Amino acid sequence: MRGLRTAGFVGDSLNRNMFVSLFCMLRKVYVGEVRKWRPAGADRGFTFVRNNLTVAYHRTNLLARYVGQPAQMEAP
Repeated sequence: MRGLRTAGFVGDSLNRNMFVSLFCMLRKVYVGEVRKWRPAGADRGFTFVRNNLTVAYHRTNLLARYVGQPAQMEAP
């Protein structure tokens, strides 16, 4: 993750689980101060001060918009 400054997860509970797993792994590796923050619209975020690395999670329900009717399957 050398050179990475910001990592973001956007999605539902599955993405939240990935965010928590990554945070726990980073917490074990990066020793030093960790600042917790909660900006408008984000569920949570953490900054590893010593490494200038920010990891954030934003919750959304749907990432795609449904337009029109679903395709109908034709019988063979």
